[in-house]
Amino acid sequence: MSTSETKIIQAFKRQLGINHYSQITASELMSQAKVSRSTFYRHFGAKLDVLLRLHELAFHGLLKELKQPQDWHAITPPESLVTLLKRFEGQRILHGSMTSQMGADGDLAHRRIQSSLEHVLQHRLEQCFEHHQWAVSLELLVHSIGGLYMTHLSLLRQKKPHQSAEHAAQIIHRHTRALVLDAALASK
Repeated sequence: MSTSETKIIQAFKRQLGINHYSQITASELMSQAKVSRSTFYRHFGAKLDVLLRLHELAFHGLLKELKQPQDWHAITPPESLVTLLKRFEGQRILHGSMTSQMGADGDLAHRRIQSSLEHVLQHRLEQCFEHHQWAVSLELLVHSIGGLYMTHLSLLRQKKPHQSAEHAAQIIHRHTRALVLDAALASK
């Protein structure tokens, strides 16, 4: 990632800490990041693309500890999942409905964020379970796990039900583990 891209993402994160997504403008990001208009648009087609890149980086960090089949089968959630959920839990400005806070970008953002998560999940599963035959298509398994993550992130954001990041991580990992084990066991 280039220095300019990093500066833009950092400016975006700072803005998200104080403003709703819909209140942030590309011009503000350019100004805060001290980059030109052409530099901004060389890296990002729109403000939404900055949000998507931020999520992509978070998803890579989230799954970095899942390097082997045993990691997916472990009873305890990876520390990176707990850490991400704690950070997410602390972002009060994001609580509530993401779609309503994002205005016109809401539905598209939700679909593209889930797609990004699923892309990272599929890549990680392919690396960990190389040459593995699944009982269900890998694509279906990835959609199931991606939907699980997105549902729990939404519930955590809305504080429904009231649960800690640690508890949410336990539930997400337990359900992910069950999906992966079922898909793996059924293929034997």
